[in-house]
This record gives sequence, structure tokens and C-alpha cells, in this order.
Amino acid sequence: PISTGLADDFGSTVPDVTHLGEFTFRRGVGIDDDWEGADTPFRLALSARSSASFPFAFEASFVPVGTSFPNRPDMQENTNFRTSRYTVDGGALMNKPFRPALRAIYEQPAEAEVRRVLCYVVPDPGTPGGTQEEREEKILEAQPSITRTILDSLITMPRVESVAEELRDIRMHNDRVRSLQRTRNRLLTVDLENLATQLFLAYISERAESSVERILRHLDAGVFAKGLGSVRHQRSGIRDALLRARVLYLPGALPPPGETFDTATWLWGIEPVEGASMHVLALLRDAQRLALLSDDLQLRADLREARRQIHVVRAELRKIRFQDAGFWESEVEAMMAETDLDAWANSAFERWKMTVDRAVQNGAAKTDTFRVVASLANRISRILVEHRSRIIEVCEAARLAGNPAGVTLRSRLDALAPDHREPEGDLARRVAATLRRLLSLEVVVTVFLQDIPECEQPLDLMMISGNTPNTIDSRTTVAEKLAGVQLGHFGAFYKASWRANDWMWGRLDGAARLAEVIVNPKRLAQLGLTQRLH
Repeated sequence: PISTGLADDFGSTVPDVTHLGEFTFRRGVGIDDDWEGADTPFRLALSARSSASFPFAFEASFVPVGTSFPNRPDMQENTNFRTSRYTVDGGALMNKPFRPALRAIYEQPAEAEVRRVLCYVVPDPGTPGGTQEEREEKILEAQPSITRTILDSLITMPRVESVAEELRDIRMHNDRVRSLQRTRNRLLTVDLENLATQLFLAYISERAESSVERILRHLDAGVFAKGLGSVRHQRSGIRDALLRARVLYLPGALPPPGETFDTATWLWGIEPVEGASMHVLALLRDAQRLALLSDDLQLRADLREARRQIHVVRAELRKIRFQDAGFWESEVEAMMAETDLDAWANSAFERWKMTVDRAVQNGAAKTDTFRVVASLANRISRILVEHRSRIIEVCEAARLAGNPAGVTLRSRLDALAPDHREPEGDLARRVAATLRRLLSLEVVVTVFLQDIPECEQPLDLMMISGNTPNTIDSRTTVAEKLAGVQLGHFGAFYKASWRANDWMWGRLDGAARLAEVIVNPKRLAQLGLTQRLH
């Protein structure tokens, strides 16, 4: 079991455990690549074998953590449990890892136009079992026997466990993305800097509250990681002390127009820089969408490079986020030892400010993390400024072709990266002015939208199962296609021909569904191959 739970408001903890273990293999910009190690095939093999340890069919699989055995590598870097143990599918391993998959999808960079799809493969997703009246009649027919209860608990119930909450998360994420896009497009038609000035106090209040809530969650994680049954302070006292200290590390106002940002006194933190990167990515993504129809290959390459640079910055921000979480989890003992919560909170923020961040600096000496974040903010602004003329070329080409999207995109670009009259060589002043606009947008968006998505791109959900059509054959149900669903879904062990049949259907259904992912109607419309968007 993995210790989890919540802390109550009076210093006690509400313990809980989960048996949902995870194996994670990471690949991406700015992180340690799990696929580079020579023992990666052995790690993958052990993960696959462990996740297939279904009760009564395959024996439990031993997973070493912190040590290794012949043919069993140390899995410490790939698991969310910290001690060696035996694993069983559906019990000690997460049977349907939607949430980890969603996190991984949202973190993936994209230099070109992409479609993010979560593919859910389940041969037999189960059926509701008839009408409501028929289900109620079946329930009342007879009391279940002990044999039936045991079989259901071992075979049926783990297989049909609910994923409704995760599916609702996908729908909610897509709703948040659309809400952010609508709100931003409307805000870019007003005087952003003036509006941000008027809303600044509300922004500071919201930033402090949301930051402290995140810190409290990290402190909770630290309490359970250290096995503490209680803490000496009530939650309301901790929250109030953190709020009083947090406000000291937030900006007092937007800098006056024409001034550059002083990285030595940067108090904006990480969150608005993450938001600025998302706003610039959205602009570049829409520009690249229009540029896909252009014959200028260098223009398209330049926009891809701009997106790549923004994703590098976002990877650096993720490192600091990881450092931030670890720091606050480790602050539990200091908080427990201090009787004066205000003294602890103030010293904690000062320690955070001067934390050694070797991951961000690639092994360099001690650095002020605020300076690092400030430099990343300036890099985001500079990328947009340097590519402004290329985006204008895209907008003008679209306008001349009669595409109104070009006019809309140019309006958004001018709102974020205005056309300054300073000499072209005064890059620092232009970068500062653009960063001021980006931060102004972030101030207003934060006040207007309380729930901003981490990744601004909708996610499509696709299920591949025996209950889906494939355009190749008229059969559309599990009963018509699969033989292995017999004998409690172990029928494929009975005959090789049944396994071959089910594998064939899996390939047919999968090929048809994957073709639907690749042949995107919106992309076909961009290329002029369809009459309208479907």
C-alpha cells in the first residue's frame, strides 16, 4: 500500500492507502530520458510482466526497488512506490491508468500541428445489461451465492471498474481550453494594460490564495511521506501565516511603460510565466496552421523553431515546479519545530528564494531562482518579438487569399507584440514592452478565469474495442467477434484458433480507428480537400 490521505483543519491527519501502483517511463525535452539506458528493455519487460499478473492466471510479479536481482532491474526510477514488493494486476497496479496518461499527454511538446488523442484499448468494455427495469428485476431475482460473489470480485468487478471520473476530467479540460480561448480573444480587443492596472489588487489576492493552496497540498504530501500522524499547528493558522508571507513575494504593480524588467527584483513567480508561454504557443500554433498552406518552407521551419524554443522554456519551468514541490514537502519538519508560524513562513520563503537549483543551471553554482524565472520570462517575450515579422507574413498572405483568420491573428499579434517605433536595434525595450503585455493578459485572465488548463489544447478520446465498428466488416459487437470472452474472459487460453481470431479482430478494429485519427477532417479542410469542416 502507498500512504495517502488528507490533513484535517485541527492538526490531525486522515490516513488512507492506495494499492494503485504506477510504472512510468518518461521521454521529452528537459527531463531525464528513461529510454536511453541500456537496461530499458529489461525494465519494460518487467513492467509488462507485472501488469499482466492477473490472479489465478499468472503468478504475482516481484518488483525490486532500491536493489536489483538477476533478470530483475532496480525499478526505483520508474515506480511510485518506494519499497520492493510483489505486484498483481488490478489490485497492486493501476488497472486503467487514465490520470497518468493524461498527465503525460499534456506534457508532450509539439513543434508542428498535432492532434492529441487518448486511445483507450479495452477488448470488452462491458454492457449496461438491458433496460433499467430489466436490471432491477435481475438484482431482485435472488441473493448472490458466495461462489458468485468471489468470482465477481476476482474477475468481473476489476474488469469493469468505472473510469467515469477520468472521462469527465477530459470533458472538463476541453471546456476549460475553449473558455480560455474565448476569454483571451475577447480581452485582446481592449486596453490590456489599463484593465490589468485596475484589476491588479484582485490579481494579487487570487495569486496569493492559489499559491498557498498549492503549498498546503505539498505540505500534506510531506506529512504522509514522513509517516506523521499529526502536526502541531491548525491548518487555518498555517494558511494565514503563508498568506501573510506570500504577499511579500508578489509584485506591487506593473512596471511603467518603457521600463525594462529588473531580474534582480522579479517577484512575479512561476505561474504567470507558464501562462505567458501558453499564450505565445497558442499564437504560434495558429500562425503555423495558416502557414501550412504556404509554399515558403523556410517560413514554416522558422515557426516550428519558435515553438520548439517555447517548449524548451516550458521544460525549464517544469524543473522549477518539481523543485518547488520537493522544497515544500521537505519543510514539514521545520514547521513542526517552530512555535511562531509567521517566523517559519517568512524564513521558508526566503530559503525557497535562494535555493540551489542545480537542475535548472546544469550544475552551476548557487543561484537566485527568481532570476532564473525572470530570464525565462524574457526568453518567451524575445521569441515572440523575433518572430513577429514572420507571423505578419502569414497574416498578410491569409488576408490576400480572403481568409479572415489572417486579420484576426494579426489583431492578436499587435495586442501582445505592438509595432514599436524604436529603432530595430533596441531589442531590449521591445522585449520588455511585449513582456508587459503578456503579463497584463495573465493578470486579467487570472481574475476572470479561476480554472486555467495547464495545456491549451483539446484532447480527443478514442476507444478501441470489440464493440466499435471498423468499416471493414458489418459485425459491431463483442459477441459477434471475439471468442476469448468465454469462460470468464479466459477462453483464449483454450484454443489457439480462438486467440488468432481475437488478434485478427483487434488489428482490424485498431487499424480502422487509427485511420480516423490520422485522417483529420480539419486538416483535410485546411488543404482544401473537403468542402467544409465536419
